Amino acid sequence: VFASSDPRRHYDADDLTMAMDLAQRAALAIDNQRLYQASKQAVALRDEFLSVASHELRTPLTSLQIAVQSALTIGSDAPPDFSRRALESAERQTRRLGRLVDALLDVSRIEAGRLELQREPTDLAAVVREVLSLFAEDARRAGCEVRVEVEAGVVGNWDRIRLEQVVTNLMSNAIKYGAGTPIRIGVREERGRARLTVRDEGIGVAAAERGRIFERFERAVSAKHYGGLGLGLYIVRRIIDAHDGAIAVESHVGQGTKVEVFLPEHQGALSMVPASPMALPRGRGERILVVDDEEALCLSLTHLLTRLGYKVVARSQPQAALDLFAKAHSEFY
Repeated sequence: VFASSDPRRHYDADDLTMAMDLAQRAALAIDNQRLYQASKQAVALRDEFLSVASHELRTPLTSLQIAVQSALTIGSDAPPDFSRRALESAERQTRRLGRLVDALLDVSRIEAGRLELQREPTDLAAVVREVLSLFAEDARRAGCEVRVEVEAGVVGNWDRIRLEQVVTNLMSNAIKYGAGTPIRIGVREERGRARLTVRDEGIGVAAAERGRIFERFERAVSAKHYGGLGLGLYIVRRIIDAHDGAIAVESHVGQGTKVEVFLPEHQGALSMVPASPMALPRGRGERILVVDDEEALCLSLTHLLTRLGYKVVARSQPQAALDLFAKAHSEFY
């Protein structure tokens, strides 16, 4: 707004041009300030995430290193049960590390719109039982009694691996935030839909926080007190969305949390294939080429595959493996 104390002052086209120029400069300054604040927030979020991610990745690596070093140091003098317990600890930390890496990779896939489903006839109750068997030790250590109520025959054309990921993330949260309290997990058919329920009696989520816990890198608690990348529920929601399903949360502070997942109408008549997707059939002398620059891993895989009946050729140099495969690729399984 231009003003003048001289009543005879009249504004002309030059004044209008100057006013428009000032207005554009002011708008540009305001936009720059907003962009600057947004960039500062983005950098702060990035630094916080990198700090949390580095801590989360380092924790299982440290535990894994301790377990392996202990086994190597004690060696043949170890008590009979020591090696088994060391290997179990290493396996738990490896699995935890794998979940963290998978979560980071899935975020990239989701943001790029490349979260693809490999649909197959899937028994939801079988998925739950398989995941719970992997969490048995974690639940015991956290003091959580897991109570299971599942209906048989809840079958749908779903991505089995992704549903395992959903159950894994929900169980991980229930154990983390409900330590020392019972956890209930159920599977049932309800009005033509499959319903998965995971309920804990832990710290709960405030009403004001429920809307953002499904967002990327968001959490309802301080990262200083509870670990994690803030990606579990974000990935769960995206997987359920990809299945055209729905997810709901009921929670109260100090009274626990109930998460319900609804999958679209399943088809009970679908035929099931009992084989595990991770199972490797026994061999009949087929040749397998194992390639890895880590010689210890090559040795372990060679030993495992040989026991399964395969003839194994191991190479630690990629070029040597390529040369061999180019000469005799038809001989390998």
